[in-house]
Amino acid sequence: KTPGKCILKDDMPELLDKVNNADVMIFATSLYDFSMSGQMKIFIDRLLPIIEPFFSKRNGKMAPSIRRNRSWKTILISNEGFLEKEHFDILVSHMNKMASFWGECDGLCEMILRTQGECMKQPKYEDKMKEITKALEKAGKEFAVYEKINKKTLDIIEQPFSQASLTEVIDRGNKMWERLISENTNIVH
Repeated sequence: KTPGKCILKDDMPELLDKVNNADVMIFATSLYDFSMSGQMKIFIDRLLPIIEPFFSKRNGKMAPSIRRNRSWKTILISNEGFLEKEHFDILVSHMNKMASFWGECDGLCEMILRTQGECMKQPKYEDKMKEITKALEKAGKEFAVYEKINKKTLDIIEQPFSQASLTEVIDRGNKMWERLISENTNIVH
């Protein structure tokens, strides 16, 4: 009865207007249980009005039809506390599927996946964070101009903070949590 308009009365219509006028959708989330945050999932669910209640064929597969004959370039930015990028697999798979419906690319146009997120706050990595922050700014400019992020720029952003072994990182992480728990009994554990 209300094509392209959500029946819920909140601030989503304003956000949908912004999405409909955008060329790029950038989704940023920390990794939560190997996927996206609840807030990001709710936002994606609320993007339903950008699609028609009909189907089409896209990239050889059944897909929803997009209203207003639109498409977007889609970028994913995420960080996590683990060492291995494989922990992003579920998130990346989900976002690639969504982006293939919305997008000009067959999936995500770009991804920035940052491991060792807890290190970002540690003073001993302040210089490395400055280098990474500068590379993130450069990545935004590269995408704006070339619609692509240079591999060298991504390598700087995604570089490891330390060359510590898995055992060393696990030991440090466990000691950190033991200290935090002993200092604050309000932490759920």
